[in-house]
Amino acid sequence: MSAIADILHRQLNFTEALVKAIHQERQALSSFDTAKLEKVAKEKFHYLQQIDALEKRRIEACPTITEQLRQDSDFVDWLTSQENPDLLKGMWQQIKQNLAAIREENASNGKVIMLTHRSVEKGLRMLKGQTPESTTYTKNGYADNHVSSRTFATA
Repeated sequence: MSAIADILHRQLNFTEALVKAIHQERQALSSFDTAKLEKVAKEKFHYLQQIDALEKRRIEACPTITEQLRQDSDFVDWLTSQENPDLLKGMWQQIKQNLAAIREENASNGKVIMLTHRSVEKGLRMLKGQTPESTTYTKNGYADNHVSSRTFATA
């Protein structure tokens, strides 16, 4: 296996592992499993480090690579001149597809995290009586917007 084939193969494996990790992250977010979230965060960090290191090696492995060859179409053209070009181009296309899915899913998970954070913050403000929505009711059922000075919870 050529050096570039080995690098692309490893990049493909790590991007596939990262896709799986991001799906596990979504499941952990949905079930509020903080232990799983912590484990997945470490895995994601490891995979990203590996992908980045392999990207640097990919660039170094192409002796004729220039700033221009870093563009996708130029790199695909360069792959055509290598041994097993169809295999290499197929791996490269799959890596790109994985990276696009990773960006999309990671952004989606980020939105879930942001919405969860907002919900928790809103709940804490309500418990502390710091929101206009923290209306209470009297024993007769009338709205009472009087805010208690008593602390119910601390963050």
